[in-house]
Amino acid sequence: MIIVFGGTHETHEICDFLLENDIDFILCTATEYSLNAFSKFKDQLMIKKLDSDQMIQLIKQEQIKLLIDVTHPYAADVSQNIMKASETTGADYIRFQRKKLFNDKLQGVYMANSHDEAASIAIKIGKRPFLSVGSNNASVYIKYNEFEKVYIRVLPTSSVLKKCEELGYKPDSIIAMQGPFSKDMNRQLLIDCSSDVMVTKDSGDAGGFIEKYEACSELGIPLIVVGRPEIEYMNSYDDIDDIKILLAKYKR
Repeated sequence: MIIVFGGTHETHEICDFLLENDIDFILCTATEYSLNAFSKFKDQLMIKKLDSDQMIQLIKQEQIKLLIDVTHPYAADVSQNIMKASETTGADYIRFQRKKLFNDKLQGVYMANSHDEAASIAIKIGKRPFLSVGSNNASVYIKYNEFEKVYIRVLPTSSVLKKCEELGYKPDSIIAMQGPFSKDMNRQLLIDCSSDVMVTKDSGDAGGFIEKYEACSELGIPLIVVGRPEIEYMNSYDDIDDIKILLAKYKR
């Protein structure tokens, strides 16, 4: 039995491979959004936020042999818990990590080490930031009175919308949409919101980083990128085909 800890775009490809090869697995995700996003794997789906102790208990209970970490590049705490559970139980660990796309040669791009630093940079270069950073980081930007208006693009779920409204975002500042987003879609949203700076994360190709960068570049709008947390992963791969090869030994 295998556990896939996921929720990202690449989770689908890995779970498809496991199904096609008749490999038993549990797909563990953290939000109710997964009910629709991963409906194909409803028989394997477990929606629950687990700490390391709960992971260890599940691994022992289900006699798990392998943990596949396909969580978001910025979900540092989750990955650390998965690696701790692996070390404690002896279950194997494989990490899929998206390739970084940000580099210092990109024109009009600012690098930030945290969301507070990103907000501080945004204040100096714009008044109407467009946020593509996820709802978990929404609280950082709304507290700055220097902004004329803050727009945020988030997943279209009732819990996320409620969270943003409770933080102080007005309904006309919340763009509730499910990606992926094309360059033209990003470009049009920036125009419609009259935004003069965009804040995002280096979420890789599947996270639509290039499309955001190209939209900003065409409009002459600066892009602020919050860097990834620095984690030393065990057995990390940036090519899913490499992971599929490793999974061969788990076939029945």
